Amino acid sequence: MPLRLEEVDPDELRKAGLLNRARTPEARAIYQILFELEPGDAKAIIAEDGEDIVKLRGQLQNCAKRTEQDLRIVPDPESPRVVFTLNPTGLTKSKRQLNSAPSAQDSVESQQRRDWIRESALELGRAQPVISAQEVVDHLSGRGIALDMSRPGTAVSAVIRNMKEFERVAQSQFRHIGD
Repeated sequence: MPLRLEEVDPDELRKAGLLNRARTPEARAIYQILFELEPGDAKAIIAEDGEDIVKLRGQLQNCAKRTEQDLRIVPDPESPRVVFTLNPTGLTKSKRQLNSAPSAQDSVESQQRRDWIRESALELGRAQPVISAQEVVDHLSGRGIALDMSRPGTAVSAVIRNMKEFERVAQSQFRHIGD
């Protein structure tokens, strides 16, 4: 029996794999919606009676991550639905962002950011008893250093939490306890 070979688009193979591994009909339906989503489109998933909107949003986020789509997801406060669209900053996350270890250049830049944050936190901590992560971000901005990330306050908090010179007093607030 002769074999027949056919060219297959790698995206088609990936999509089929995701659909086959979907555990629920809802997940399969979400994948189908995501595969058909075009730039500029906005869609909504409506929760059934008794269905948890937070769980629905989480399921959408998981499916978007697996399809490597960068979505903007917003729960609608007026109704039991989750509205989403492709994030305008990019249609898909690059495979490098999702799967690979940081390059040497990324590591150097990351270490430099941590050093700037430590330096600013110590400077502010010596000047006032309690500092916030946002004050450190503002202090860095005043020095012409922009933290090029989506949530700079979270990064600042993470660095300060690991510094022996500070203790956490509240969310994103730290007390300088000495050098």
